[in-house]
Amino acid sequence: MAELRALNPEDWNAPTDCERWRVKDIVAHLLGWAEFFTSASEFRLQLRALVPGKRELPTATDVQNELQVNDRRDLSPQELLAGLEKALPRFLTFRTRATRMAGIVPFYAGILGPATVGLLMATVFTRDVFMHRIDIARATGRELAVGESERRLVADVVRDWGRRSKADARLLLTGDAGGDYVLGSGSRARISGDPLEFCRIMSGRAEPEVMTVSGDREAAASWLGKKVVF
Repeated sequence: MAELRALNPEDWNAPTDCERWRVKDIVAHLLGWAEFFTSASEFRLQLRALVPGKRELPTATDVQNELQVNDRRDLSPQELLAGLEKALPRFLTFRTRATRMAGIVPFYAGILGPATVGLLMATVFTRDVFMHRIDIARATGRELAVGESERRLVADVVRDWGRRSKADARLLLTGDAGGDYVLGSGSRARISGDPLEFCRIMSGRAEPEVMTVSGDREAAASWLGKKVVF
């Protein structure tokens, strides 16, 4: 919230890496998800938009994301912030309860594949917020504040990527959110770069070429082409 409160009026209209979305749209999207899980009326409204035959975008998630933005397009930045200040604490409470009570309930969702409610609530939504913080920082030319929480989040992304890609490499991510990781035997390639750029690659926002690679470059390019869910 502190990062959003620090934005200048012109920052809210800055274009982002998310196609068609400006900073204000990203914040509307985040508010939309928080309210989806904490408001019965909002829950019903968003679900109705997912009825087969009414979709104009490729996936149900795309439809839901766009609805969240469109329904909040007329809200001012101050109104969006007020909405988040109200909805986020309620969402965090809901997430804790849902993870505890239904964390092992299975479901299948596109690229996520076989998963559980706990994975969705505790991991995917956390990554989504983190990636949108990166989007906003890049769009507004601000440096993203990172610390131990972000380092743990990046480490979790690396572990997920290692499982999906079967990489056999040493991955050196520099900076406060980075770390030195050995995947497989770590012998076929050495990949290094910025941890935030690595996450952007994993989310499909950046190309693998932003990383420095030595050793088996072809294999490294193939591994970096395997995305994780954000």
